[in-house]
Amino acid sequence: SAVTPPVRLDDGSVSQQNEKKLFSEVHHHTSFSINVYGNARPSPAFVHVANLFAPATADACLDHDGHGPLPGIKDDAGEWNTAGHAHRVIEVGPDALDDFAKLYDEPGTPPLRARLPALHTRVLLQVLQKFAAYPKRLGDLWKDEYCASRHWGETAAQRQGTIRRETRFPGCPAELVLSGPHFFVGNPFNKTPRRECTQNSHYDVLDLTTLPEDYLPRTNYVPACDLDEYDRRTPTVPWQEPGEDAPRKVTEYYRLANRKMTSPGLERTFVSAAIPKHVATIDTVFTSAFRDVGRCVEMIALSASIVLDFFIKSTGTGDLLSSWLNRLPVLTDTCDPRIRNALRIRALRLCCLTSHYADLWREICNGELSPPAAPNRPGRAATPGNEARPGLGPDSASSISDAFTAADARRSPDCTTADRSRSAGDATITTEQPPRDADAASGQRPDAPESVTAIDAFRADAWTRQDPRLPDDFAALTPAWRREHALRTDYARRQALVEIDVLAAVALGLTLDELLTIYRVQFPVMRQYEADTWYDAAGRIVFTPSKGLPGVGLPRKAVKGDTAYDLRTPAGERTGIALGWEDVRGLTEGVVTRRVTDDTLPGGPAERRIEYHAPFGRCDREQDYRTSWAAFGQRLRT
Repeated sequence: SAVTPPVRLDDGSVSQQNEKKLFSEVHHHTSFSINVYGNARPSPAFVHVANLFAPATADACLDHDGHGPLPGIKDDAGEWNTAGHAHRVIEVGPDALDDFAKLYDEPGTPPLRARLPALHTRVLLQVLQKFAAYPKRLGDLWKDEYCASRHWGETAAQRQGTIRRETRFPGCPAELVLSGPHFFVGNPFNKTPRRECTQNSHYDVLDLTTLPEDYLPRTNYVPACDLDEYDRRTPTVPWQEPGEDAPRKVTEYYRLANRKMTSPGLERTFVSAAIPKHVATIDTVFTSAFRDVGRCVEMIALSASIVLDFFIKSTGTGDLLSSWLNRLPVLTDTCDPRIRNALRIRALRLCCLTSHYADLWREICNGELSPPAAPNRPGRAATPGNEARPGLGPDSASSISDAFTAADARRSPDCTTADRSRSAGDATITTEQPPRDADAASGQRPDAPESVTAIDAFRADAWTRQDPRLPDDFAALTPAWRREHALRTDYARRQALVEIDVLAAVALGLTLDELLTIYRVQFPVMRQYEADTWYDAAGRIVFTPSKGLPGVGLPRKAVKGDTAYDLRTPAGERTGIALGWEDVRGLTEGVVTRRVTDDTLPGGPAERRIEYHAPFGRCDREQDYRTSWAAFGQRLRT
């Protein structure tokens, strides 16, 4: 008998989660689906509704008229959303199945055997179509220009006498072995293990404003053999550099590191950052080395975006290895160099926090703006599914110029004000000369200078908004790394990530509406944290509900007996008191001082004072996306 794929809701599929514990005997994280099969038909056609937390939502989606805002996975109160909307009903046909097979399965997988992603809205299907049509992916660089590895197996390397368990500060990068909690999105110095570290929770958040220039966090593992033997056992890259007689060690390159174990339900699923040369990792961390350092920095930037994070979330994977990394898009050679440069400098300023990144900073800043064209290697097969489609992809006019124009028509008054506030001096320099037929599509000027060092473009850059909490120092950047070039305050680092999200969306052909939908729908935990994270006048987080930032800022309520706080206001000064966020939230003037015992630096523990300067305020990420989109749009039209 003929077997047909699942089809409509008299021919369809719904995926559900037991988060509301409707089924008491089933774990609340359990996901399951109900599939209704119909009669055989010439080609597959069915509807799919995902992320249901109550049975009534399916009917509500089918009965909805399609008007009104699309509900996310969680509502504004942080509760699982059961509201229905017509746009949550995804119509899946042959083209969609073909895209799913290209994105989620091995090359050559028939569309009828494609894995079905749990898509919350039709807009996300459009985004996946653009990913499937994108002409260049990381896997296209495999072995010749990029490789990935897990470095030391945590158990096997100890058994073989390569590493041993010892928690201490390393004497040099070669003695540092990174674990997953060490880094977070765009931040290679997220946390350090405590003196006694036996669980993932035994890490302390690092204050980037206090780090010495040569700082290295504690490591839980150190080399168990001499460094020459340790180096001999280190994996090598699969290529040879010109003039060299053997491949280099992977640790001779700056690399992109990502946490291997992950989950789509986390605040961020694709957790990645740049790591220094000579540093090793255990196998809970996956690292990618690149032959071209510029390509490495671009992937560091793209990997910090919610755009690539969305794709990883859509896979549903809990084990992020090269099979998924190879499907990620990379910037094409005809990408507008202003976008390329803006991504690079923001990635550098986020990651180059210590002198261990000085060579990376210098190499990128002293390089020419136009990256070398990828070599044409005869017989190199393209990744299946990388064929461009009309109107999609980075070289389509709709992805840059038209996308910004469309967004202008919907721009809010605040966005317009922010756009006009930028001066002509904020425009970055166009330097890349694409093929003539790509000039109009990419927004590049054919008369641009052919060779200008990157630092010139970086100095001409600027934030997309004016705020006293943002360092107005792009023009002061130098080709040599300096400590002050790194972004260290919470507010400035958040702004860089916001702008990377926008730049990544533009570079990959997405629209503003698609970026906003990705954020609203796929990042409910992140939205929940953003909605109640407050910054002081100096850009420091004064309160956050983030579970990933324990000990950062004030507690919500004063803790009885914790009298490590002082409060200075125009009305007077109080010292040695207990304070909580709810006690100071309304301050318009004044300083809250918190005394802490800091054991995150060598030579500690040491007593330290943290100051929070009123007034305090929150951010609106969706409005910030609109503002940045408008500002970058103006620059790209210049």
